[in-house]
Amino acid sequence: MGSLVQGIGVPDEFWMPNETYAGSDKRALQWAVLAWAARQYPPQVVSKSVLTYLAEAARCIRFCLSDGFFYESGVFASNLMGWVSYSTCSEEFGSRAHFKGSVAMLSCLLDLASPTNAVSSNIMVFGPFIFDCANAWAVRNGGVPHRSTSFEQRVAYFDELSTGPKADTWYSGILEAANSTIGNLLEISLSCVCQLARRETELDIARDPVNDVLQYVRAELGDSDFHAALLRIHSSFQGENKDHGTVEGQLITRLFHRLRAVLVLHSILDSDSILEGIASERSIMFGIGLIDACRTHAIRRDGPIEDYYLISWHNYSLLLLGGMTLSQQNSPDRKSLFANKG
Repeated sequence: MGSLVQGIGVPDEFWMPNETYAGSDKRALQWAVLAWAARQYPPQVVSKSVLTYLAEAARCIRFCLSDGFFYESGVFASNLMGWVSYSTCSEEFGSRAHFKGSVAMLSCLLDLASPTNAVSSNIMVFGPFIFDCANAWAVRNGGVPHRSTSFEQRVAYFDELSTGPKADTWYSGILEAANSTIGNLLEISLSCVCQLARRETELDIARDPVNDVLQYVRAELGDSDFHAALLRIHSSFQGENKDHGTVEGQLITRLFHRLRAVLVLHSILDSDSILEGIASERSIMFGIGLIDACRTHAIRRDGPIEDYYLISWHNYSLLLLGGMTLSQQNSPDRKSLFANKG
């Protein structure tokens, strides 16, 4: 299998691109890989580095599109920019544009394919993952989720990006693929719950997307490779190995926070209505577990450890999600929505 980054012509071991527009699509991929790899930096410098590299990658992509040309490296650069933006809390709302752009470019390359202009093996192997990323975001607008890749295929995609010496990089294909899978599950299940909740406020009991979403979630959670990967990640981050002073450590902890959130959402969707789902014993159990985990692993501002993930707005949203399942009976300090405000 050919490497995604093979033949780009990196001038040194740290992948610093030249400041020219020659081969801008390849330069875009270089910058995107740099942004992806920058997460091994100490937490206090990650955000600035990632944003700088993403900005350079975006500049190269814009140059390619304005000049009317792009190649497969531009497709992968755009997808990786979306993934880095989403997974690093840096520019998450820009992820949709990057994923959408990568699919648009990929579709164009596939449309232009012919016996004399065949697409590369990289496109054939990793193209489905690009569609998966875009599909997860399309669900926000009422789309139906499709599972085009297995967990093992996602691991292979991210392993291909690990071009540096293995001892010098903390990230692994398994951790990246698990983060990607959980991210897609959270986007899809949360979007469906929000859609149903809006309908129910208007006394609309239609539940047409629920079966598709439940089937998608169960297929992902039931993937044996994914299950084995979660066990491996969890066991590797116990005891003395549990270090929240690194971006990797915080990412692993957030991964399991989000997994708990997916279980809450799945339990809600598996009921006949949102209200019944929120009040079910399973949802309450998962919700309490989610809240306890978020509280336990919160990092205070200006403390000895720089926070990168654990009290970001992501964690606040997870706390709110878990809080939906609590009643005043099982959480006396919860304020009633209808309490007298006077």
